[in-house]
Amino acid sequence: MLFKKGLFLVIIFSLLGIGSCKSAAFKGRSDVKDINGAVPIQSPKDISQTINENDRYGKMQDANKTTPKPGGTTPPDPTNPDDPGKLDQDFNEEKVVFTLDCGEQDKVISYSNSKNTRVIATIEGKVCATTTTENSTSSMNVVFVVDYSASMGPSYEEDGVTTTAGHDPLQGGSLANGTCGRLQGAQAVINQLMSKYSNEQVYVSFVGFATEAVTTITPRRIDTFKSKYLNAEVFCRYVKQPSWTGSDAGFIPNTDNSASGTNYIAALNRATDLLKGNKKPSNQVYFITDGEQSRNIPGKNITDDAAIKAADGLRASVLTATINAIYLNANLSDSRSQTAINVLTEIARSSDRVKSVSSAADLANSLDDFEETQVLIKTSDYPESAVLSVPSYADINLGIQSIKANEDNTVWTYRTQPFYLVTTKTGSTPNKVLINLQSTEGTSLNNSITINYSFKD
Repeated sequence: MLFKKGLFLVIIFSLLGIGSCKSAAFKGRSDVKDINGAVPIQSPKDISQTINENDRYGKMQDANKTTPKPGGTTPPDPTNPDDPGKLDQDFNEEKVVFTLDCGEQDKVISYSNSKNTRVIATIEGKVCATTTTENSTSSMNVVFVVDYSASMGPSYEEDGVTTTAGHDPLQGGSLANGTCGRLQGAQAVINQLMSKYSNEQVYVSFVGFATEAVTTITPRRIDTFKSKYLNAEVFCRYVKQPSWTGSDAGFIPNTDNSASGTNYIAALNRATDLLKGNKKPSNQVYFITDGEQSRNIPGKNITDDAAIKAADGLRASVLTATINAIYLNANLSDSRSQTAINVLTEIARSSDRVKSVSSAADLANSLDDFEETQVLIKTSDYPESAVLSVPSYADINLGIQSIKANEDNTVWTYRTQPFYLVTTKTGSTPNKVLINLQSTEGTSLNNSITINYSFKD
């Protein structure tokens, strides 16, 4: 289970300070090559790549803005890609390092420099593994994302022809006193958490989905969630197909057969809404489904890539996030199941975070068996990124140049690719860098720094 090893590793970034390197003087042109294409990782990223060619020099000045290449009276020679245009002033180039350390997150700082200086910025930060203890005042959010599609019920029509036994039907006769594998698995997770942490530390929320997100329960303290929502009424539902003629126990009414489908994207987006902006150091998602995504939902473009993007968006919305996925299906070896398992592996970003079970009983016994989060980053094999956002410009993807661990693998230091700071002639411009790293088993590690850059008087 996520916590059975007794430790939970929390990733925290913090702002420490600024370091400045010696300036170099330039006259008449930029030394940055290939401004219209990819910039080598050793060179500063030029946000002006995203500006219309004719706006880079003259018109940007008229708009009271300064591009990363200050000055300029004529556009570059279109026949010479190395010609940045004629510059009308001397300027200095200064390298500045902004550092993020363990202990703080989402920092905003102010920085200024002279108008004739082009600033090359780099972010250096640390990823630190610490232990969440029972005395911590703020530990985690847990979100259960549960499939309500018709195939979870007693039986359902598959491909409009075959009647097939459902995968997790309500047991016990009614929602008032019944149960199901989804509920039993959630009970195991809740009981584990309550035995380890105080009620104030853990908040639990819920998303029930089919074609859309059908049911949402916003974050509640774990004891409140257990007493009010840990029941069959919440966990053991399914959207009814219009052709169903059996008992209505557990079904949610449905007038459109397509509404009983499976939409990972809607489910993940609703979970993101529940988590977005919270400051807890850990966010755990348990995603339970019994089928691949429905491809025939009217008016919706359902693709695997869109589902993976939605999962990445969830991870980017909080400091740390781990997605644990359970795939429940009696036919695990068929091609549709394999497609679903492959997509869920991409959603979780690790095969260690996906479990495949063939029965509701196996689901109940497996949901609390995920290993605790392991913080170990392998930059050659796992995704990492840093995204620069400046108002009026398209986002720029910065590279992560290096990540190095200390001897006992408790602190990792990373460095972004250099980039130019951008500002206007008057006022201050936010240059925001969102950093995303991922551990070997799928956990995302995120933070951002905003540098409000202005010219000195």
